[in-house]
Amino acid sequence: MAFNILFVEDNINKRDDIINYINSLSGLLSNIKSVESIESALDYLERFEVNLLILDLNIPNRDNGNPITDGGITLLNTLDHDTEGEFNRPDTVYAITQHQKLLHEYSGIFKSFNFSINFYSPLHSEWKESLGKHIQWMAGSKKKYNNSSSSSKSVLISVHGIRTDGNWQEKLRTDVIEHHKEKIFYFSYNFGFFDLVRFFLPFTRNKEVNKFSEQIIDLLKDYPNNSVNFIGHSFGTYIIGYFLKSLSSNCSIKVDKVILMSSVLPSDFPWHKIRKKISINNIINECGTKDKILILSHMFIPGAGMAGRVGFKGLAGTDFINRFYDSGHNLYENVDDYFSRIFSPVLIKSEIKPFNSREGSWCPNFINSVISWLSTKNISIIILLIVIFIINKP
Repeated sequence: MAFNILFVEDNINKRDDIINYINSLSGLLSNIKSVESIESALDYLERFEVNLLILDLNIPNRDNGNPITDGGITLLNTLDHDTEGEFNRPDTVYAITQHQKLLHEYSGIFKSFNFSINFYSPLHSEWKESLGKHIQWMAGSKKKYNNSSSSSKSVLISVHGIRTDGNWQEKLRTDVIEHHKEKIFYFSYNFGFFDLVRFFLPFTRNKEVNKFSEQIIDLLKDYPNNSVNFIGHSFGTYIIGYFLKSLSSNCSIKVDKVILMSSVLPSDFPWHKIRKKISINNIINECGTKDKILILSHMFIPGAGMAGRVGFKGLAGTDFINRFYDSGHNLYENVDDYFSRIFSPVLIKSEIKPFNSREGSWCPNFINSVISWLSTKNISIIILLIVIFIINKP
C-alpha cells in the first residue's frame, strides 16, 4: 500500500527525526513531501492529492519567515473554508507540537475536526507510538490510496543507494515530476541507511530485495493497466535488477523503462534472460567513466560489479543502451541539470540518444579491461596462490 504524506514543519531537526521514523516503518511505501510554511503547503495542495497531512502548530506564513503560534490552525481553517475546491483536502490530519501551552490551547479546535494534537519531544517515544499506529491503520485500510483509474499515466519508482537517504529523489520530484504530474504516479522507495558491512553480505542484500519485491508487487496491484518505470542509483540498481530477475514469465507487470545510474550490477548481468520472461521496452544504463567506487564494488563485493562504469555486455541498440559520462559515482550531481535536461526527455518523450565520452580514448578502456579481470573470484585465487607459496617456501 502506498500513500502521499505532506509534512508541514519549519524545524529541520524535528522534521528529519519524524521523517526518519516514518521511513523506518516496515511495509510502508509512501511519498513524503516536506514544506516549512502555510504558503508552501497550500501551493502543494493546489497541485497534489494528499492522504495524510502531518501538521506542526508553530509554523510561518512564508518560507524563511518567523513562526506564528496559530500557523497550523490558520492552514486548517483555510482548507475547511475552501468551498470552491481550490485545494486538495487531505484525508486526515495528524497535528504535532513540542509546546505544552499550544497543546492545551488548541486541542479543542482540533477535536472539533475529529483530529487530535500530539506532543513531540526528541527525548520521548510516545509520539512515535501514536504516529506509527496512525500510519499503520491507514496502510492497512481497505481504501486504495491511488488514482489508478487513469491508465494513461505511468508509474515511476525510484530507489536510492547505500550510505545515503536518497536526497536525489527529492530533486527528481522537483525537477521532473512536479512539471509532469498529469503523466506520472511517482513513488520513492526508501530503505534507510544501508552500511558497507550489510552491502558486503549477499544475504542482507537479498533481504532488501525481498522486502522491495513484496511492497512493489502489492503496490502495482493497484495499477494493473499502467506501465511501470524504474530508476535506481548504485545499490538501488541492484535491488531493481534482482527484483525484475525474480519475476515469473506469467507476470502481468508492464515495464516501460529501466534507468540505472552508477550501477553496482556485474557487467554480465543476465538482462537477455530477464527480457525473455517479461517485457521491458528500454534499459538505459547511465555510466560514470571516473567512478572509482564501482572499482571497489567489482573487486571486493561478492556478486556485485561495475556495470555503471564499463557498461553491460551483450547486444546493444536503441532499446538497450549504455551511455558514458565524464563523471564519478554521483552522476546526477556531476552532470549539469541531469534530471531536467537528460532524464526528463527519456522518461516523458522517450528520447533516448546515445552518449559516449570515451570515444577515441584507448587508455581508459585498457584500464577497465585490467580491472574487469581483477574480479572477486580472481583476487581470491591470487591470494590463495600467495598463501600456498608462503606456506611451501623453504
